Amino acid sequence: IQFGSWGSFQLPGLLNFGEFKCSDSDKKCHLWTAMDLGFFVVMGVIGGLLGATFNCLNKRLAKYRMRNVHPKPKLVRVLESLLVSVVTTVVVFLASMVLGECRQMSASSQIGNDSFQLQVTSEDVNSSIKTFFCPNETYNDMATLFFNPQESAILQLFHQDSTFSPVTLALFFALYFLLACWTYGISVPSGLFVPSLLCGAAFGRLVANVLKSYIGLGHIYSGTFALIGAAAFLGGVVRMTISLTVILIESTNEITYGLPIMVTLMVAKWTGDFFSKGIYDIHVGLRGVPLLEREAAAEMDKLRASDIMEPNLTYVYPHTRIQSLVSILRTTVHHAFPVVTENRGNEKEFMKGNQLISNNIKFKTSSTLTRAGEQRRRSQSMKSYPSSELRNVCDE
Repeated sequence: IQFGSWGSFQLPGLLNFGEFKCSDSDKKCHLWTAMDLGFFVVMGVIGGLLGATFNCLNKRLAKYRMRNVHPKPKLVRVLESLLVSVVTTVVVFLASMVLGECRQMSASSQIGNDSFQLQVTSEDVNSSIKTFFCPNETYNDMATLFFNPQESAILQLFHQDSTFSPVTLALFFALYFLLACWTYGISVPSGLFVPSLLCGAAFGRLVANVLKSYIGLGHIYSGTFALIGAAAFLGGVVRMTISLTVILIESTNEITYGLPIMVTLMVAKWTGDFFSKGIYDIHVGLRGVPLLEREAAAEMDKLRASDIMEPNLTYVYPHTRIQSLVSILRTTVHHAFPVVTENRGNEKEFMKGNQLISNNIKFKTSSTLTRAGEQRRRSQSMKSYPSSELRNVCDE
């Protein structure tokens, strides 16, 4: 809903990156050119490498938490979350105070939308640009990135030109990369979409500053490179292509970004897939979720049934003691065992009475016993054996 036209639904949605538009005074500026596609491909490769590094580090942290944090009482998880919060707060304050640079505040900045443009004076800029112990008429560029909401910081990287120094962008990217990797996986509801966008936007803005200041490419638009950097890093982490392209195009409301965003996401995905899976696929595998992939792994083409079969058959008798079942469950890696009988006088009856025990649940192929009779027989046999020990093994 825009100012002056109540009820006009023209904004793209909850995630709005604003209008990407060159200033009227810069006649040489273009949102992107054909020559920029080469830089976008390189950024996609770097984004895929950074995403693979992020996923590898987070996987190691997740395995460490599964071994040393999750088996312990819930209080340990709470303390871990508090530790992450305290360390993050200390890092943010120290980085803003020590590493931040006090820069001159511009007189005005411009924010655009489809039907209106809003001129922002220095007083309005102070709401999103943080002074943080800097002198009057100056602001702290590091604090502006850290102490704003993530959405506001992303808008700063997309639309505020000459706001951040290359050193600040590099330090912010490194710190935010490590903090986001450490935070994802603790026992709090969190996500990676917006943090990855912010981290990637800082990377893209850094590339734009380097190309402008050190290579002399003055025609490039910094907001475009920040957007492509966000797409490259996000694609390298989550490895999604079509859905991310649609989301980013709708967020910018600029259809001309379709080609560079798609190219960047595809290159980032191909690069990252050489080293690891996406972050969501990694955590699905760590949690043991039985997810059937669309295609089997290449190694499966060379396998035979004998390669995955267990040569030493483990079986039980109809009246096996509980202690024996406990020992079997502890010494084997599968949970399905055939139940055999020694009476083979009638082969048909033997096959009908063949049973399968899985996780202590018996599946009978014949109904020779009634349900009441089976429960009575089971309760009588469980009275004389340590059933609590068996339940503890199953809980493990």
